[in-house]
Amino acid sequence: MHAGGRGGRGGRGGRGGGGSGGSGGSGGSGTGFGGRGSGRLPDQAQQEADQLRNLLPDPVQALAARMQPSPSVTGTSARAQLEAVMRPQREAAERAQAAERGLEANRVLDAGRADARDAELRAAREAQAKLQRAEAARLAERARANQAAADHSAALSEANAARAEAEQAKQRAAEQELAFARDAQATESRGQHESDR
Repeated sequence: MHAGGRGGRGGRGGRGGGGSGGSGGSGGSGTGFGGRGSGRLPDQAQQEADQLRNLLPDPVQALAARMQPSPSVTGTSARAQLEAVMRPQREAAERAQAAERGLEANRVLDAGRADARDAELRAAREAQAKLQRAEAARLAERARANQAAADHSAALSEANAARAEAEQAKQRAAEQELAFARDAQATESRGQHESDR
């Protein structure tokens, strides 16, 4: 019997079909991983490779699907080769995710700082407004006190003026009364003098 024919060329990411056998024999089935394949990986190794590839992001899966291990490698070395291919892509994806998390953390931090600045400005404005209200109240109280003092001073001045005017009126009345008495006495003296004549 002749040996089985060589496996057909697999499509991108697919498995190659088996060749037709020689006289009296059946063709071998090709299971090339991605690309052009003529060997066959063990089923368990193929499943593990697929599982590892499925853990990667979609762009890395596509890259891993296009990579083809050597036809002569064993399952363990195939996993190692696939891991070597996937590791840089996985690390790059992890670095990209870490960078995105760092950017998000910076955005959150910047937002927190902006909120803190806004709170400080609001507190400063409120404190300034409170001081201004207190100063306005103090000035208003001083104005009321000054007005009260002025009113009291004016009232006192008016009272003093009224008392002075009353004293002057009393003095004028006394002077007039004294003048009347003098006139009456003078008149009486003249009458007495004429009577004596």
